[in-house]
Amino acid sequence: MTMTNSDTDDNPLPHAQLSAERLTSELGKSHGVV
Repeated sequence: MTMTNSDTDDNPLPHAQLSAERLTSELGKSHGVV
Protein backbone atom coordinates (compact mmCIF):
# COMPACT_ATOMS: atom_id res chain seq x y z
CA MET A 1 0.00 0.00 0.00
CA THR A 2 1.24 3.46 -0.85
CA MET A 3 0.27 6.78 0.71
CA THR A 4 -1.30 8.92 -1.99
CA ASN A 5 -3.63 11.91 -2.13
CA SER A 6 -6.43 9.55 -3.15
CA ASP A 7 -6.00 7.72 0.16
CA THR A 8 -6.57 10.89 2.15
CA ASP A 9 -9.54 11.73 -0.07
CA ASP A 10 -11.07 8.34 0.61
CA ASN A 11 -10.37 8.53 4.33
CA PRO A 12 -10.09 12.17 5.48
CA LEU A 13 -10.97 11.48 9.13
CA PRO A 14 -7.45 10.53 10.37
CA HIS A 15 -5.95 13.69 8.88
CA ALA A 16 -8.73 15.84 10.33
CA GLN A 17 -8.32 14.20 13.73
CA LEU A 18 -4.57 14.82 13.68
CA SER A 19 -5.18 18.46 12.79
CA ALA A 20 -7.67 18.79 15.64
CA GLU A 21 -5.24 17.22 18.12
CA ARG A 22 -2.48 19.52 16.88
CA LEU A 23 -4.72 22.58 17.30
CA THR A 24 -5.75 21.59 20.82
CA SER A 25 -2.11 20.90 21.64
CA GLU A 26 -1.06 24.35 20.43
CA LEU A 27 -3.94 25.93 22.38
CA GLY A 28 -2.93 24.02 25.49
CA LYS A 29 0.66 25.23 25.13
CA SER A 30 -0.42 28.85 24.71
CA HIS A 31 -2.57 28.53 27.84
CA GLY A 32 0.09 26.60 29.72
CA VAL A 33 -2.28 23.68 30.32
CA VAL A 34 -0.13 20.89 28.88
